[in-house]
Amino acid sequence: MKFLRRYWVVIAAFAGAIFYIVSGAHSEGYKFLDQAIRRAPSIREQFGEVKTVTLSFTGGYRSKSVGDNEWVTMKLNVSGQKRTGTIAASAKRISGVWSVNDASMDGRSIDLQGVGNANYNPAAMVEVKNFADLPDGVQALANGSFMKERFDNTPTKFLVGGASKSSAIVAYEQFGYVPSFFAQSYVFSDSRWFAAKRWQLDRQIVQLSDLISSTSSAQP
Repeated sequence: MKFLRRYWVVIAAFAGAIFYIVSGAHSEGYKFLDQAIRRAPSIREQFGEVKTVTLSFTGGYRSKSVGDNEWVTMKLNVSGQKRTGTIAASAKRISGVWSVNDASMDGRSIDLQGVGNANYNPAAMVEVKNFADLPDGVQALANGSFMKERFDNTPTKFLVGGASKSSAIVAYEQFGYVPSFFAQSYVFSDSRWFAAKRWQLDRQIVQLSDLISSTSSAQP
C-alpha cells in the first residue's frame, strides 16, 4: 500500500508539472518572454540566431494576477546557432503592457530590457490625429491593452499619435478622480508591431512635436 501511495504521489506530481508546463507555454507572459529573448541583441550575441525557446521542465512556471495586472516567473531553455542555455526570467503586465523585470543565466544578469527600445526612432514620424489612422498592428495592440480600459465608467481617450514605417507612438488619457496621461511606443520588426517603451506624462499632450519632446526627456 505504501508503494502504491508513493506511486500515485509521483504520478500526481508529474501530472501537475505537465499541466503547468502546458498552461505556461500558452500564456501571454511566456509568449512575451519568448519574443523578448529572440529579439534581444544580448541573446543574439551569445546564442546566435535563436531556434527554439521552451519552458524548462524543472524550472516551472509561476504567475500572480491582481485585477488586470499580472506577474510571471519562469525558466526557459534556449537553443541557438552558437549554444544552448537556460534563462531565468520574470515579466509583468501593467495596464495591458508587458515588460521584463529581470533575466539571468548561470547567475549572471542578461539585458532583455532593450527589446524594441533600441530600435524605436521618432525622427521620421508623421503626426496622427485620429486613432483609426494608426497602423493596423498598432491599433490592435492598443485596443488589446490600454484602450479597452475604463475608469469611473469612462473609456480611455486617444490624444495624439505618430507613425513611420518602423516606429509609432500613442498618447492617451485615462480618467479617474485625477486624470492620468501616458504614452506608449511601438516598433515594427519581423513583419509585425511590438510594444516598446511606456511613459507617464505630466500633462495632456495633443501635438506630436510636444509628445516627442516630452518622451525624449521623461523617464519610462
